[in-house]
Amino acid sequence: MKNLLTELQCLHNECIVHGDIRLSNVIFSIVSNQSDDEIKTTLIDFDFSGTHDVQTYPSRFNLDIGDGSRHADARSGCCLKYEHDVHSVFWIIEKYQTIHGQQFDTTDKALANVIRDLSQLDEREEIVSKATDEAMDTVESGSPIV
Repeated sequence: MKNLLTELQCLHNECIVHGDIRLSNVIFSIVSNQSDDEIKTTLIDFDFSGTHDVQTYPSRFNLDIGDGSRHADARSGCCLKYEHDVHSVFWIIEKYQTIHGQQFDTTDKALANVIRDLSQLDEREEIVSKATDEAMDTVESGSPIV
């Protein structure tokens, strides 16, 4: 499931929040190789995705799915946030580990780096916020955006 984290990291690096990560929006497949089986994941259903801290969840967004997979602040009319995706992904990982009794290799350097990057949300939010402020200043001044 390392690729689920990597996929999320790629989205967030582009300031994109998926906004609706839950079990029904992740395709799981098992790829067999010589040493063991590997679980591959693919995110689907980007209907609610948008720019972090700019776009909002639509009015049809259903928070009350009752399983804890959604962040408490992810609700209709609220801004899409990185931490909402991260919460949902780690909820999926926790559920998978509970069901299958499988732990992820915490000595895997690549996985550790992805988790570290996803954990540094405050710094990323500050960068995005600054870029958004600069863009708004440009718009308000009447200068063309290049």
